Amino acid sequence: MVKRIKNHFEGGEETSRECPNCHSKRIWKDGIRETKLGFDQRFVCRDCWHRFSESSVLSTDSGYNPRRQVCELLTEGSKNLAVKEPQKNGLAGATMQTAEVKGKIVEFLWHLEKENRSKRTISSYATYLDMLLRIGADLFDTESVKENIARQESWKENTKRMAAAVYKGFAAFIGMQFISPRYRIVRKVPFIPSESQLGTLIVGSPKRLTTLLQLLKETAMRIGEALALK
Repeated sequence: MVKRIKNHFEGGEETSRECPNCHSKRIWKDGIRETKLGFDQRFVCRDCWHRFSESSVLSTDSGYNPRRQVCELLTEGSKNLAVKEPQKNGLAGATMQTAEVKGKIVEFLWHLEKENRSKRTISSYATYLDMLLRIGADLFDTESVKENIARQESWKENTKRMAAAVYKGFAAFIGMQFISPRYRIVRKVPFIPSESQLGTLIVGSPKRLTTLLQLLKETAMRIGEALALK
């Protein structure tokens, strides 16, 4: 479980490519990005955390060298792929900080597994922490997390509450105190079918299921109790 989540945060299948930034051989595939011209294979270096792409479109060029990376071929102004650009605009430091955050997340998830938390719980924690990273929250800054959650107008109150609760556990793990904002819990009214709808469901079911559903309706017993009568 933790190994799968670690691959999610640190990249997937290992490749034999060389990092154009530090020339390390520890390169992993990091997903595929669709563009108007085709698909770009993304890579991530686990030594310097530099990310770069290789485009299938360039293979149609007679002068294309398959040993070169796209980030070395693109002209100035390309988005986030030039080798020296991160050092000019400060993105190198941000990349290293992101790598540190992801490493802490993996440690936190491993801690949850050692505490015998369920796989569903660990997966839920990983999902919410990944959501916080995607919206640009700095997990080492509690105020940044609050601000970014507050800006998510498309999130429901329950989603914000769960994201804050998950982050509170992560913050405590790394030695920080996070006071969660107050979110109004929206309780949905459960769907209660009418008598006619229940009858339609029962009549339209297979014979064995019809018998079971009719028994549940008339006795109000639980499904486990009904199956125990066999």
